[in-house]
Amino acid sequence: MPLVNFFIAGAPKCGTTSMYNYMKDHPDIFMCPVKEPHFFARGLIHIRGMVISESEYISLFKSAPPSKSIVGEATAMYLYFPEALRRIKDYNPEARIMILLRNPVDMLLSRFYTLRYNFFEDAADFQTAWNLQETREMGEAIPPGCLDPDTLRYRKHGMLGDQIEILESIFPREQIIYILFDDMKKDMPGVYKRSLEFLDLPYDGRTDFPLSNERKNWKNESLGRVFSYFEQSYPLVVARIKNILPASFFALIKGMIVKKQSNTPIPEEFRRELVEVFSGQVEKLERITGRDLSDWKK
Repeated sequence: MPLVNFFIAGAPKCGTTSMYNYMKDHPDIFMCPVKEPHFFARGLIHIRGMVISESEYISLFKSAPPSKSIVGEATAMYLYFPEALRRIKDYNPEARIMILLRNPVDMLLSRFYTLRYNFFEDAADFQTAWNLQETREMGEAIPPGCLDPDTLRYRKHGMLGDQIEILESIFPREQIIYILFDDMKKDMPGVYKRSLEFLDLPYDGRTDFPLSNERKNWKNESLGRVFSYFEQSYPLVVARIKNILPASFFALIKGMIVKKQSNTPIPEEFRRELVEVFSGQVEKLERITGRDLSDWKK
C-alpha cells in the first residue's frame, strides 16, 4: 500500500467531516473511503467498526492510484490520544497533520448531541451530562449503549490546549496546520486554498463547500438504533453503498428516518462556568496558533 502521509487528526465536532469530504474530492488526494478508521487508536478506545488489524488498514488504501501524491485518512480522536500520535509518527515521521479547532464549549455541546444521536449518551441535556462526570468516573450511570465510558469525560475531551502541546512535542511545527472552525464558517474558500498550500497541491477551482454533520435526531428511536448500529458496525459497507448509490437516494433514505434540529442554547450561568473551566486551554491555543481567540473566552 502507499504510505499514508496526511492525517486529519482532530478535534471532534470541529468540521473534520466537512474537511474530509472536501479533501476527498481533490484530484491529487486519495482519502481513506472510511472516515474514522481509528487504526492508530486501537486498544485505546472501544467503539464499533474500528479497524484493528494492519491487513484491514492496508486494504483500505489498496485502490489508491500511484498518481495521487497525498494519501490521507481522518480520525478526529487521534489528537486525544498521545499514544495514537506517537504511533503515527513511528509509522510515517514525515506525515502532515491537520488539526481543526473550535471553542471548547461549543465543541463539547455539539459532541453531547452527537453522542445522544449515536445512543452513547442518555442525559436529557448537556448540563446534566456535565454534572454526571464524577459519578460516571466511578462506573455509575453509564448509558447502556456506551461501549467506552471515556467518551463521556467531557472536561478531559475539552482540554485542547494540552492536547496541542503534546502534538507539538511529537511532530515538528512545520508538519502541522491548524484550522479554526470560525474561519471555516467565514471563509471556507480561503481555508481550502491554505490547506492545499500546506499539502503542496494546486487549487482545483472548487467553489462549493456544503456543510456536513449538522445537528440531527432520529424520527423513530427504535429504527434509529438499528440504523445507527449498522452505520457504526459496518463503516466500509456503508462507504461502498454511498459510492454505488446516487447521493440523492441515500439522502432520501436518511431523510425518512432523520430530522434536522437546531442547537438548544445552554443556560448563560452554566456557559460562564464552562468558559472559566477552559479559559486556560484557550490561552494555550492562542499562544500556539498565534490567533486572537478572545471570543472563545466570552
